[in-house]
Amino acid sequence: MKFVGATFSGGTVKFVGATFSGGTVKFVGATFSGGTVDLQSARGTAPQGLLPPAGDPLPPCLTLPAGWMP
Repeated sequence: MKFVGATFSGGTVKFVGATFSGGTVKFVGATFSGGTVDLQSARGTAPQGLLPPAGDPLPPCLTLPAGWMP
């Protein structure tokens, strides 16, 4: 799934009931200026490249299932 160059400037992108089973989610060059990406109801394992390195905070525009937190 790629959001390369996307602009999130308001509202919420929700992935309610989405199941991830491998692969990569890319936000390369994406701009967040008020919008959010809500993955709290997603299932499966966190897509590769989505989580920040352990100890780094999540961007405030991203919500994840508790089980995905580093």
